[in-house]
Amino acid sequence: MSAVRSDVVIIGAGEASTFERIPGRTGPRLAAEAIAAALENAGIDKNEVDGLLAGYSLVGGGHMWATVICEYIGLAPRFHTSLVCGGATTVMMLEHAADAIRAGRVEVVVCVDADNRGSARGIAGAVEAMADAREHREFERPYGLHPASAEAMIAQRHMHDFGTTAEQLALVAVITREHASRNPKALRREPIGVGDVLDSPMVSTPLHALECSLLSNYGGAVIVTSAERAKTLTGRSPVYVLGTGEAYQHRYICQCPDLVNSATVQSSLRALAESGVSVEEIDFAQLYDGFAIDVIMSVEDIGFCAKGDGGAFIESRITAPDGRLPVNTFGGALSAVHGAIVPLTEAVFQLQGSAGDRQLSRAKVGLVHCIGNDYATHGTAVLGV
Repeated sequence: MSAVRSDVVIIGAGEASTFERIPGRTGPRLAAEAIAAALENAGIDKNEVDGLLAGYSLVGGGHMWATVICEYIGLAPRFHTSLVCGGATTVMMLEHAADAIRAGRVEVVVCVDADNRGSARGIAGAVEAMADAREHREFERPYGLHPASAEAMIAQRHMHDFGTTAEQLALVAVITREHASRNPKALRREPIGVGDVLDSPMVSTPLHALECSLLSNYGGAVIVTSAERAKTLTGRSPVYVLGTGEAYQHRYICQCPDLVNSATVQSSLRALAESGVSVEEIDFAQLYDGFAIDVIMSVEDIGFCAKGDGGAFIESRITAPDGRLPVNTFGGALSAVHGAIVPLTEAVFQLQGSAGDRQLSRAKVGLVHCIGNDYATHGTAVLGV
């Protein structure tokens, strides 16, 4: 890897104690658990935090989620805001925190995302909440468009254009489950095979149930500060924010200009250029996997393989626990937890060397990529030690 190092670092990461759908566990409580764990991981006190960025809640009335969380944990920072960009919110929070630190607005920022969408309304209610979150619903909802339907159109087009097979899509879920089997917090850990995936109920052709993400509670947080400030701390070695990138393509899938060429290309190019890191130097990747096709699209658009070769790339098992590029080492949204903050917390754990039984033998540079709102928003981060 090049000698590039950032002036902004992550000094701690934490997650809610469990992602199980347990009634009564509110979004603020899940956020508080994650923040407490991140502060402990960083070895700092809550009173040292002067900034907080939060994601959003689909089921908890979280229009001012940052304010709600600040009040819940007893924090009055001089800088706080909420971001709502779907799954891409995670990387966007990190990028905005870095910008605020560089501008001298703040010194220590918590980036937190948490929601109890798994237990607040049940699975059906959570799905409806996600569908209802789309503004101007009259453009798509009357025609039966569902989050899975949008992704199914992408998968169908990919199969048509490049010959991607149902077995290759299913293998994404199988390999992700192999990673999940090493994570004690993953909600699904039992082994599965390609046949199990293809035999699971069809949700929206060609996506089967085991190729669609879990609906769960989740909570995660990272602590961001300057590299200079980190030198005064006695906690774990810092994780450098080497590069970040955002991109936007459309708001509604019906307006998507190209179903199989996403703005992941732009966000990852920006992050990699800023970092000075090449894709060949990435040791692992945490890729948003709301649906199996997301992983195939992302490995192509980030540049790990050529466009159209994603299915074969998965088939080679490069992304498996013992592969050259392990992907979603925590078990992903397909098997562990649906919360886009968790790919970031997992990346930090891997780079800290604190991932337990799933710790990789080589974890010096990692890439996190998140997607929001039916491929509308994209965020990529490159982290290193």
